[in-house]
Amino acid sequence: MSSVATINQNQVKPLDIAAIEAVLLHGDLSKMNAEQKVIYYNKVCDLTGLNPITQPFNYLRLNGKEVLYANKGCAEQLRSIHKIGLKIVSRDKIEEVYVVTAEALDPSGRTDAATGAVNVAGLRGEALANAMMKAETKAKRRVTLSICGLNILDDTEVDSIPNAHRIFPDGPTEEDHQKAREVLGYTFPFGSFKFMNPREAFEKKGRDAMVNALTLIEAKLEKNETYKGVTFEDMKEAVRQIETVLAEVENAPIDSDVRGDDYDPEYEGALK
Repeated sequence: MSSVATINQNQVKPLDIAAIEAVLLHGDLSKMNAEQKVIYYNKVCDLTGLNPITQPFNYLRLNGKEVLYANKGCAEQLRSIHKIGLKIVSRDKIEEVYVVTAEALDPSGRTDAATGAVNVAGLRGEALANAMMKAETKAKRRVTLSICGLNILDDTEVDSIPNAHRIFPDGPTEEDHQKAREVLGYTFPFGSFKFMNPREAFEKKGRDAMVNALTLIEAKLEKNETYKGVTFEDMKEAVRQIETVLAEVENAPIDSDVRGDDYDPEYEGALK
């Protein structure tokens, strides 16, 4: 069994009060340092079910604030993840503005609608066709973000906003992610423990879930298989981290707080 350093929760640097207030009240990320921005970025992805590795958001400086906006891949991922259906319900030209209305439907039957509008004054031929397609894209993306509860700008809206400046156009770099990992300690990059450190995963999910995850990952590794988008190194490191936190628990007094009320002693043999 491999050994790794124990995660020290005291190493995690909390956000300062000014940064928390700026994000919660004003949506301004500018007071965060690089590591905190990546942590926040990952948490937004986690809450929405998005994969941060695909960089579904970019940063924008707008009216003195630094905010996230959804790029072109964000809405596509959201529709796939949440099984969102779309249909165009109308296409209209109102004076010099071309307006498209899109309707979204989620699996629960809830619906939402949004419009996409572009100025087509003086446009002809291919330029007009492109503008009409842009209006449809705007409508689809805006209704997707709306039905998924994301009150955030879409990439198609950014260019039309005065004084808006894109920053970090390629999203967080690997160096940024590495700095965030150094702040947080190890966090699981996949599965139901994603973005949790081992101790947090144990406390939130319980021992049985940790053992089950370990068994499933090891079974995959024995077959020389990986989960989609996950490397062998990620899986091996996850095994080491789970083994470490379970070993710590095995050395702790056994009580209901550690084991949980549904503790099954048969799981004792899982790591033997």
